[in-house]
Amino acid sequence: GEATQQQLAAILGPGLPPVNPLDAWDTSGTAYDVFTGCLRALHDDPDTAAIALAVDLVADEREDVYPAIARQSAAESTKPFALLCNFRSAIDPAKAGALRDAGIPVLEGTETGIRAIGHLFARRDFRLRRLADDSPRRVDAERAQHWRERIRSGPLSEVAAMDLLAAYAIPTVRCLEADSLEATVEAAAKIGWPVAVKTATPGISHKTERDGVRLDLADEASLRRAYLDIAARLGPRMTVAAMAAPAPGDVEIHLGVVVDEQFGPLVVVAAGGFLVEAHGDHRVAIPPISVDRAGSLIDGLRVSRILDGVRGRPPVDRRAIANALSAISQLAVELGDVLEVVDINPLIAGPAGCLAVDALVIAAQTSQATR
Repeated sequence: GEATQQQLAAILGPGLPPVNPLDAWDTSGTAYDVFTGCLRALHDDPDTAAIALAVDLVADEREDVYPAIARQSAAESTKPFALLCNFRSAIDPAKAGALRDAGIPVLEGTETGIRAIGHLFARRDFRLRRLADDSPRRVDAERAQHWRERIRSGPLSEVAAMDLLAAYAIPTVRCLEADSLEATVEAAAKIGWPVAVKTATPGISHKTERDGVRLDLADEASLRRAYLDIAARLGPRMTVAAMAAPAPGDVEIHLGVVVDEQFGPLVVVAAGGFLVEAHGDHRVAIPPISVDRAGSLIDGLRVSRILDGVRGRPPVDRRAIANALSAISQLAVELGDVLEVVDINPLIAGPAGCLAVDALVIAAQTSQATR
């Protein structure tokens, strides 16, 4: 603010502008007064949320003034205050330990220190959003009981997994299960061409790795050839699904539920597709989460920039992804204790909405799954 800038200009030496980040270096022997005065002015500015004093705690008696400045400023502060050391390897453990004993965080390294401050703000925003979310989630007891019994009864086929997602208002491709060639052809006719066909033999979790998937089958002849090839190696049971390949500009997203031993059910959103593990681009939250909170998680992905459209392509419907993420968080609330994993990969997102194309469901305390 203008008033804070004027205060700082009166304290700072010649040539040091009152900007953020603030360089408050002083060589006149009054560093203590200059630094504490600047920190006090910054603290009192209503737009300041937190303060970091960025200095190096080296083992040099000439720089003992910095711990004293940090102690004084922390004692006066009513806002988060930390000392940030740019060079971790140069930190004097004794100085850092004394400050930590006094309750002052010492952040080691520029990048990790700034990340820590970012996490502080993220925690603040998360708490504010939870307070503002006045739409409590009610458990649908009948729906929950039905699917709890179904999950406990044995592994879910891919069709059943898709039915589970649909029960929680997550859009899915239409799919049917068949156990013979003629039943597969009949299922494709009901769904409409083109179709994808995948092995539905129990125990095969990763169908693509077993060469058990054929895509974009446009007619009965190609479907028959695909069926005979897969059935000869992996068995007669098949899942027939409407073809939903990404169009130019569509983005593949991964949504999921994982159950952590300490935290319980967690929801995950990540960059999707075959390289979901390689991307390392994901966000995790404790359910339930509102649609707005889901949107914030999506905004935090690196792939988020692509959702806005690149090279003239239209933006993806972010709200549709957020709705699906919020919906799977409700699934986690109602069924988390009977589940180990739920994976939707990919969820194809485009300008007109999103669609779950493939699903994996693993019940608690079992390694059996279908995909």
